[in-house]
Amino acid sequence: MIITPKHSLILTLSISASLATQLPSPSFNCKQATTKDEKTICSDPDLAQLDRLLATLYKFALEIPQIATSIKTAQIQWLKERSSDRDALSQAYEKRINELLSDKTLFTRAINYLLASVKDTQEQADTLTVLLATYLIDHQSHSNNVQPTFEERLISDLYILSDKKALAIYCTFRGPYNTTFKAYIIDVTNTQPPIKEVLFP
Repeated sequence: MIITPKHSLILTLSISASLATQLPSPSFNCKQATTKDEKTICSDPDLAQLDRLLATLYKFALEIPQIATSIKTAQIQWLKERSSDRDALSQAYEKRINELLSDKTLFTRAINYLLASVKDTQEQADTLTVLLATYLIDHQSHSNNVQPTFEERLISDLYILSDKKALAIYCTFRGPYNTTFKAYIIDVTNTQPPIKEVLFP
């Protein structure tokens, strides 16, 4: 679907307003941040969101006995090695999130969390849930040749259809006149695969 110039302008203004008002916090207390990497994360809203998402997935991993020990060891090493450079940190988070999602049990756990996070189908999914949905789609489809920007992930949307199914609308914003959307059904009852692209009108 290609949206019109008028809709593109509205979307651009919406993105700017949204990003200006959102000041998310990472998973840790920024008042206690002491290292350079922690201070960089606290000063950057995008990194803060990525940190919250990674912390959520890490918590899920620790609840899975088969992988808890190895994941904890790898996470400690990852924390020791991560850079304080903004771009390097962003890439490190992207890589680590995908590493965790490569475990099939954790991947399924993340989908169940996503579907349970919005109890009312009329309620709007929060930013963290939408962010998780885009990573789940990317990880399964491997179809994105161009790495999506953080803004694209944030302006995507998620609609809970039932306690076992959701519709994700994934946005690709490449300029005022080049914005497309793809639709995906996330269905926990369909394991082969649980995420499928569907026609978007």
